[in-house]
Amino acid sequence: MTGFFIKKAFFDGWDNLLSLIVLNLGLIIIIAAAAYLPMLLGEGWQVTMLVSLLAVILLTLYNGGVAYLAGEMAAYKRPDLRGLFKAIARALPKSFFFGLINAVHIFLLTIIVPFYYQLGGVVGLVALSLIFWISIAWWLAGQWFFPLLVQLPGDMKTILKKCFILFFDNTGFTIFMAFHALFTMLFSCLTALLMPGLSSVLLARQGALRILMKKYDYLEEEPEANRRKIPWDALLVEERELVGHRSLKGMIFPWKE
Repeated sequence: MTGFFIKKAFFDGWDNLLSLIVLNLGLIIIIAAAAYLPMLLGEGWQVTMLVSLLAVILLTLYNGGVAYLAGEMAAYKRPDLRGLFKAIARALPKSFFFGLINAVHIFLLTIIVPFYYQLGGVVGLVALSLIFWISIAWWLAGQWFFPLLVQLPGDMKTILKKCFILFFDNTGFTIFMAFHALFTMLFSCLTALLMPGLSSVLLARQGALRILMKKYDYLEEEPEANRRKIPWDALLVEERELVGHRSLKGMIFPWKE
């Protein structure tokens, strides 16, 4: 399943490369503005912190719109990029709240971590360890937020609950997905985040949930089945056919295939 996830993420990104580049431009503008505004408004950590937290919220709002378009891409459709702003508005209430949670989390970390670091001793070490692992769990589980928002919509409480259910039920795959995102973003630095970029990460996560839903559909039909022995080869037959067989020549010159 993990191998197919990598394959699908790559080919979904390749098939929608131009669209992803356009979507990444919006993300780059927000990041560039966040880097430039503190210099424009004046020095001081307060200004930098405020701009950074606002940028986190704006990025999350924008990602909410991108997530809906990425959901269509993961379903082998070609979304109309002109629908981006409608998609942002559609995701607005929940993506804003999610962005606010992340911004508050980051802000609290800047206060709590230095405090317990200076406190030292056993109490400080235990507190820092708890903060570290709670933060890791939150960021890992949070990867499922946008896929759930698009594919299994519900109220905010339900979506967040499902984020942690997916994380704890698929811990290894969730961690792998995080490393996949990290590798993608590091590689994207070579192109100044233009490609494959953060939009590609959002697309890969949509594909990941689409794949995992095959597992849960199977378990719903076969409640007595062994959860540790999922017949992925059988479950992914249709998805493999939709992705299709690709050659390097066909990828670069599809009209010659």
